[in-house]
Amino acid sequence: MGDEVLKFLSDLIRNQTRECDISFRYGGEEFLILLPNTTIEEAYQIAERIRKTTEETISPIGKVVTISIGVGNMPNTASHHNELFNLIDQALYRAKGNGRNQTVKADEAN
Repeated sequence: MGDEVLKFLSDLIRNQTRECDISFRYGGEEFLILLPNTTIEEAYQIAERIRKTTEETISPIGKVVTISIGVGNMPNTASHHNELFNLIDQALYRAKGNGRNQTVKADEAN
């Protein structure tokens, strides 16, 4: 059923993002969404829309699932993609540590 939930989340993300956005699975249960020409506030709003839609939609396991999200952007959060991924990952773990089912901006993770 885990694979079905991942497919469900992939479809949900695709339906909640723009045509110019790129989303893919990054690691075991993580997804990365690239949002070209998007401010951190706009990215946060998109992430929150995805999070809220996820918690309101019945998944293939017959109940809702929740997600935690870290958000950042270049060049405001970081000037290099490795640093950006690290800061976003820290924000993701902060979201999980604060009770899950929330979005945290990378600039808030420091």
